[in-house]
Amino acid sequence: SVETLVVRDEKSFRKFFAKINMTRKPGIPVPEVDFSKEMVLIYCGGTLNETTMPELFITDESEKELVISLNRKNGESNQNKTPLVSPFSIYKMPITAKEITFKSNQ
Repeated sequence: SVETLVVRDEKSFRKFFAKINMTRKPGIPVPEVDFSKEMVLIYCGGTLNETTMPELFITDESEKELVISLNRKNGESNQNKTPLVSPFSIYKMPITAKEITFKSNQ
């Protein structure tokens, strides 16, 4: 299933990577993030049979809300050649107190 996360602290970020790295040897190193200035958006695409990741971009912004759209490109899908994958993407952005809302454009 598709999941989106907004991470505003180091502890939560490390917890996410601990979960990812439970099945990986060697594990993926935790990227450096300065949580005093930055926050992280994480997009987990679920199990896919594609080779492209969706793009995230800001589609609307008000005083209280920031709307992030997930635009899924139609990537190459071939059940005979492409393995099933569970990709995730991490996006750093400046800290905002606004509520982050995710919207899918498929």
